[in-house]
Amino acid sequence: MKHKHEQQRKIDEDVAELEFLQDSLRRADLLTDTTVGMLRSFDDRLLKLEASILPIHKSTQKLSRVVDNLDRTTYSVENILQYFDLAVREEKVILAGPDDNNLMPYYQSMNNVKNALHFLSQTRLKSAEKVMVQLKQLLKVALQQLKELFRKGLQANTTEIDPTEYVDQGYIPIIAPSELQKLSNLCVYLSNSESDIDMRVELSKIYSDIRSNYLVKSFSAISQTVSSGSRESAKTYQQGTSPMILMTKVLIKALETEYILVQKLMPENFIQNTFRDTVAPSLKQYIETGETLVTQVRRNIQAGIFMLLDVIENFQSEMPQFERILAKTGSQQNSLNDLWKTFRTVAIRSFEEFLEDIRNSAARQIELSKDGTVHELTSNVLNHCKRLLDYQETVVSLLTNGLVQDALADQAVVRKYFANVLDVVIANINEKAKGYKKPYLGTVFLMNNYHYLLKVIRSTKLESILGSEMVSKYEKLNKKQQDAYQECWKSVVEYLMDVTYVRGGVLKSNLTGSERAAIKEKFKNFNNDFEELFRMQKSYSIPDPELRQHIIRNIKNLVLPMYSRFVEKYRQTEFSKNPSKYIKYDRDSLEQYIDMLFDTSA
Repeated sequence: MKHKHEQQRKIDEDVAELEFLQDSLRRADLLTDTTVGMLRSFDDRLLKLEASILPIHKSTQKLSRVVDNLDRTTYSVENILQYFDLAVREEKVILAGPDDNNLMPYYQSMNNVKNALHFLSQTRLKSAEKVMVQLKQLLKVALQQLKELFRKGLQANTTEIDPTEYVDQGYIPIIAPSELQKLSNLCVYLSNSESDIDMRVELSKIYSDIRSNYLVKSFSAISQTVSSGSRESAKTYQQGTSPMILMTKVLIKALETEYILVQKLMPENFIQNTFRDTVAPSLKQYIETGETLVTQVRRNIQAGIFMLLDVIENFQSEMPQFERILAKTGSQQNSLNDLWKTFRTVAIRSFEEFLEDIRNSAARQIELSKDGTVHELTSNVLNHCKRLLDYQETVVSLLTNGLVQDALADQAVVRKYFANVLDVVIANINEKAKGYKKPYLGTVFLMNNYHYLLKVIRSTKLESILGSEMVSKYEKLNKKQQDAYQECWKSVVEYLMDVTYVRGGVLKSNLTGSERAAIKEKFKNFNNDFEELFRMQKSYSIPDPELRQHIIRNIKNLVLPMYSRFVEKYRQTEFSKNPSKYIKYDRDSLEQYIDMLFDTSA
């Protein structure tokens, strides 16, 4: 029972709770309906508000855009106007000119003008055209002033040199580093400005005008010296002293130094043309100097050939270095090669002209020496040959015309040339010997010349060049003349041939009249012929001490033994009541007379 009451109570509670919920739901529905009504009312009002505000909003946006456009336009106009006024503002700085010690303000002013010009060119405003003309004119003035500053700076740091001071130095000094840096910066700015504003600055011309003039003036004095120096005779020229050699050596150094300077100053695309234009005048001066030297040598080729050979030898050693530096110009090498060919052509021609000159000397009326000494032709030719051998490699190259051959072939060419020279000399002096009328003077003349020829050959490289066969040929010619000379003394000695008058194995003391007369005649003839030979040959000359001693020794060996024996045999005989009349000389006095032969001072 109790359990039922409990269940009834729970049911009543649930019913009560359900009724409460239903009541709450009804109130919520009522509240929802009220809220929905309010929201619908708001929607209606918002639609009405939007319809009223939307036209105003659109008008406000238009006004904002107009304001923005006005602001931007104002800014642009103000920006343009400042460029319109810039020419006036910067004119004072630019017209005042750059300060060499501080170029930055000037550079900044020019940059401002360049920026303004660039900006205005983009605007395409008709009103900007006049301003642009002013700006361009201002830039031209500025660039002209910077060009002038560069010109003056380069000129101030370009001083003529004396080439003789740099022969032994490895380099020629250039511009001081601080000045070089200043010029380099200026050069870079000018180069950039040229491309920025499409205006030619002509840096290359400024540089080449100044530096080419410096090179030409530096070498002007030595160029003039070459012309006067080339007139020196072959006898006075000393190897290595030609001013042309000095000019070549120092010019190469100067050109190498110049290329370094061009690299440091000029923009890369300007280097080759600038260097070419800079060195062209000095190279032309060098070529003309070489041509002047050749002209002088041609006027007296045998006097000037040694200087020319010296120049060729030096030129040949310097040629590779010369060509390397000229290759950097992109041209100029042909003129140098032409000069080189001219040098060689003239030198090669001199060899044949030398031979021809020797041949022609036979026809020239040259007075012979009265004493039969070495002829001027022989000494000149041999001295010429000796001096040619001072330039042996060059002479070989010229005689073979630069053809690459083996050493034996080269030696054969040189041997043939010098053999031809000596053969022509020998033929010439043999012909000249015929001009002597005094007995045996022509023989003495040939002895002197042959001996001198042999002596020179043996004391120089000629001996190895000619070879033993040719030397032997000249020795035989010399021996032949010495033997021919001995003949004049043999005729004297013939009077001393033994005519012994003996009786029973003992020299006869009592001679018949005819025997005494024969002995007297022999003494008389000997004395007369000896005195005549002495009188004549005392005035003959054998200037070489070695040859003179050799010839006198041969005379003594031939005469003295025969004379001594002859005198000793007949001194004790009664061939004359006055023996001293016939026996004029004893051995010592006769020897003294012989010693005085060929000595014009005795």
